[in-house]
Order: sequence, then C-alpha cells, then structure tokens
Amino acid sequence: MKKWSLTYLRSCLNDNSIGAVLARGTASSLLVKIGGAAAAFVVQVLLARLLGATHFGEYVYALAWLNIMVLFAKTGFDTSLVRYIPQYSVQRQWPLLKGLIIKANQTVLLSSLLVCSICGFLIWFFKNSFSADQTTALWAAILCLPFLALNGLRQSALRGYKSIFFAEFPDRVFRPIIVAVVLGILYISWECRLSAGLAMLINGAAIVLALVLGSYWLRKVTPRQASSV
Repeated sequence: MKKWSLTYLRSCLNDNSIGAVLARGTASSLLVKIGGAAAAFVVQVLLARLLGATHFGEYVYALAWLNIMVLFAKTGFDTSLVRYIPQYSVQRQWPLLKGLIIKANQTVLLSSLLVCSICGFLIWFFKNSFSADQTTALWAAILCLPFLALNGLRQSALRGYKSIFFAEFPDRVFRPIIVAVVLGILYISWECRLSAGLAMLINGAAIVLALVLGSYWLRKVTPRQASSV
C-alpha cells in the first residue's frame, strides 16, 4: 500500500495537469524561500559584523533606495511577462512572445538608465547632505539598478514558463551565498572593516552573476519556436 501510494503521488506530481503544476510550483517555492531566508539571515549577520553599525546603516539606506528605484525601472513589464507568456505559449503565438520579451528588455534597460540619470543628478545636487561613504554607497546602488531590473524581468519570464524554482533560486539563494562568500574572503584577507560602498558593489557583482545564471536557465526553458522566429 505504501509503495502504491508513493507511486501514485509521483505520477500525480509528474503530470501536466493544473493541480500537479501548482503542487510542484508550491513545493519548489517553499524550498527556495526557506533556503533563501537562511542565506539572507547569514548575510545580514555578516554585514552587521563586518561593516559596523554606521556603515551597515549606510548600506541598508542605499539598498532601500535601490529597491525603490527598481520599481520605477521595471515599468510594470515584470507583471506583463507573467501574464502574457503563458497566453502566447498556449496559443503558439511565437512572434508575439519573442517580441514581448525583446520589447520588455529594451524598455526596462532604457527606463533603468533614465532612473539612474535622475537619481545621479539628485545625489550630486544634495551631495552636501550625505557623508562621503553614504554617497559612495548610493552611487554603487545606481550602478546595480539596470542589472537588478533585468534580473526582475528574467524572474518574471521564468515564472511565466512555470519554472518557479529556476525563477527564484538565483535571487533568493545563489545571490546571498555569493555575497556571504565574497564578504568573508575580503574580511579575512584585509582584516579590516568594509565600507558600505564596497558591500554594495559586492552585492552588484552577485546580482550580475544571478542574472547570468537565470538567463541561462531562461534560454533552456524558452520554446525553440520562440527562439528561432
């Protein structure tokens, strides 16, 4: 009976029905979120330890502004990808699917550069209101913005293809692990406290690596017909 139950459960999860897809997506998302929460906790402890109270506050301040800027940079295309990729895939409208992804990347890249320019001007205009380290952290956050926005598109596209694990793993697990490893190596090598700007640049490098990994997986799950149009 137990063997039969396991066989039945496995066959249900391998099915392409809506219930099986939702079950796989829920399980994958839960595992990634648990792993991501653990990795994020380790990163926060390391940052607080290695940066100190002042620099850690500057880093969190710059990170908060980065998360706000990326909302404007994505211009809603992340939601559009989740909505229209399944529709176009089911209807086999491959030219529309390819055009949507290309247009989304072009628009988000341009809007990211526009947001970077505006925020860069504001930082320069109010430079006397920030400390030198805080200014450096904000400039580093601006450099991270285009990659983070494109990373958000990649995540939404993978969600649209129902690849929940591949959508969430690079950002939630892979990225904080990279940050933690690099921070530890730099601290051991330099034996000194790190600055908020350097920590933000390390975060940016991890974002780029997560984007590369996610883009590779996105090419793997993209239908051949959409790639060859």
